[in-house]
Amino acid sequence: MLSDSDILALDSGNLALLTLVDPPAALDSVDHATLILRLQKSYGLYDVALKWITSYLSGRTQYVRTSVTTSKPSAVLFGVPQDSVLRPILFVFYTADVVQLVKEHGLLPHDTHADDTQILGVCCPSETDELQHRVFDCLDAVSSWLTAIVYS
Repeated sequence: MLSDSDILALDSGNLALLTLVDPPAALDSVDHATLILRLQKSYGLYDVALKWITSYLSGRTQYVRTSVTTSKPSAVLFGVPQDSVLRPILFVFYTADVVQLVKEHGLLPHDTHADDTQILGVCCPSETDELQHRVFDCLDAVSSWLTAIVYS
């Protein structure tokens, strides 16, 4: 949500740059090993809970069927099944630190929902290049973070 100072800044002639990010798309392509390591390292999931989620993600196959033929099944190594009951909670675990990452770049996470994240930056007209660079740096950092395996 915009703070009073942000609204006043916009009212005084400053510019706003709103960037829309779609983290659920990242969840469609997340490597299962990366997600499991993030759950383990960032949230301390071990033993039964981690084994259960690992079991849920592993061993899945997919194939293509037409009216004439069916392809051979292939292993699904990426993504979380859509419309599954675990998808929303895995999404929250997978993207929880994105809000802090956005703030570290001097930007505002705005209207963060389960289906998108809006990154807001406000600046005076003479600082648009600097704001643009901060947003690009932030997007690079978010992208890197979403695909990074946590080793600490």
